[in-house]
Amino acid sequence: MSDESGDKDEAIKAIGTTGYEPLAPGNDWVNVPVNFLSYLAYRIAKSKGFRPDEVDSPERLRELLPREIALQHSELSEVLEADRRGNPLSIKIPGFSCIEEEYADVVIRVLETCFIRKFDLSGAIKAKMLYNASRPMKHGGKAY
Repeated sequence: MSDESGDKDEAIKAIGTTGYEPLAPGNDWVNVPVNFLSYLAYRIAKSKGFRPDEVDSPERLRELLPREIALQHSELSEVLEADRRGNPLSIKIPGFSCIEEEYADVVIRVLETCFIRKFDLSGAIKAKMLYNASRPMKHGGKAY
């Protein structure tokens, strides 16, 4: 079994975020702000060559969006494939199932997309959940 806190230390150093207290070894990542996770997802992807140089125009953001949506969708398809294989344990992230791993990838892709657009994802999630809680049962006449 790998040393999880050592792995986190190396990841933090690799993207230049040492000193950010919630990510210190032994701390619970649950309390890390969503918008910081968005930044972190972007920095990791960029450091591995998966993000273009700085996006400096609304036109370029529009050009990138279809590709980002397709990549998010491909991660959702991987959730389905993991389920079709019986949801085995992940070999990439020990202690998690393949479905958990692939859902994490979906969220990471969404986080990256929101970061480059400077979206307040944390605020939007809170506002949307409050709005959803106020809605009537099965609103809109939908079956599910």
